[in-house]
Amino acid sequence: MQRLQKEFTAELSILRGRVDSLATRTDQFESQQFSTTTKFTGEVVFAVSGAFGDDKAVPAGETPGSRGKVGDNIIFSDRVRLIFNTSFTGQDLLRIRFQAGNIPNFRDATGTNMARLSFDSDTGNQLILNQLYYQFPIGSAAKVTAIAQGTLFDVVDTINPLLGSDGRGSISALGIRSPIYREETGGTGIGISYNFNSAINLAMVYLASEANNPTAGSGLFDGSYSALAQLTLKPTKSLSFGLTYARSLNAIDISTSSTITNDPFNGASQNIVGNSYSLAASWLVNPTFRLGGWVGYLQASAQDIPNDPSAEIFYYAVNFGFPDFGKEGNLLGFVFGQPPKVISNEFGVVDRNTSLHFEALYRLQVNDNFSITPGAIVIINPDHNSNNDTIFVGTIRTTFQF
Repeated sequence: MQRLQKEFTAELSILRGRVDSLATRTDQFESQQFSTTTKFTGEVVFAVSGAFGDDKAVPAGETPGSRGKVGDNIIFSDRVRLIFNTSFTGQDLLRIRFQAGNIPNFRDATGTNMARLSFDSDTGNQLILNQLYYQFPIGSAAKVTAIAQGTLFDVVDTINPLLGSDGRGSISALGIRSPIYREETGGTGIGISYNFNSAINLAMVYLASEANNPTAGSGLFDGSYSALAQLTLKPTKSLSFGLTYARSLNAIDISTSSTITNDPFNGASQNIVGNSYSLAASWLVNPTFRLGGWVGYLQASAQDIPNDPSAEIFYYAVNFGFPDFGKEGNLLGFVFGQPPKVISNEFGVVDRNTSLHFEALYRLQVNDNFSITPGAIVIINPDHNSNNDTIFVGTIRTTFQF
């Protein structure tokens, strides 16, 4: 032993020094770490954007040009998200997200919600709490989500893996997910997700938009709400389907459609019940090409108008994604679709024409934390009115993740 120790004196000295250095660094990390249970991440989006066209879009029946010209100024705007993910057991998740931004809804500039960017958020760059929920497992197959502030898609898979991120995917509000998930854009409630096996999942979620208001017509169960159930099927690793049903009260303003669609009863009803159905699918045809999309139908009924008139709304979208196009991490994407449209209405107001949405984007992944995405949106017959001029929206979105 003495002979071996003498022979390896130099090596043992080096090893001892490395161990001492490692111990010092470990002590420093433990004293300076943010938290033993919480991981802090963030996302910053900078965007140079602009809308182009002639006259602003107007609903059917209004005189074209009556709302002025499209605001064609080039703007620079931002959105910041600060995210705290905490786990106490290793199986649960407490998620807190703060957001600030000044990215506007392009409705004011174009006259239509169809021109919305997917990442718009205008808080005047004031930091707000916009996501707060706690997830915990029940057994090995079920997960419960208690939502203080959140969305339907905090619980449900939107079946759009390539383009479903507003910071790195589609640049349009129409292109990131089916409108059925927008029937309650933020609220309080509860969700549960149950895995029957690796290929079949059932998720249900209930959200109320005024759960903290104790007055009549508000609260958890007496005000605006959306209750959604989705059966997700993944028969193979490359193929997935989502069969979704939602029932809502005063929550059909999905903010990506026409003026008539958002209020098919022209303000005459304060008690609109919606029954929505959607089928979404995504197929990884090969490692470099993914095909996806959705189709949906919404029946809205005015419960406080004599004879309970109803309106029918239809929409669809198809997307094409080419991952790793040109370089690993890059993404070339296209979206084509029809924004939600009133196709029949017992109250008498329908969208007589059809808007078409075209979108193209290319995400350049500079490194693991930094991407640049130029993209363009073209809307033909905006607001489902053929008298309106075509509207163009362009953006260069730069996203930092840390």
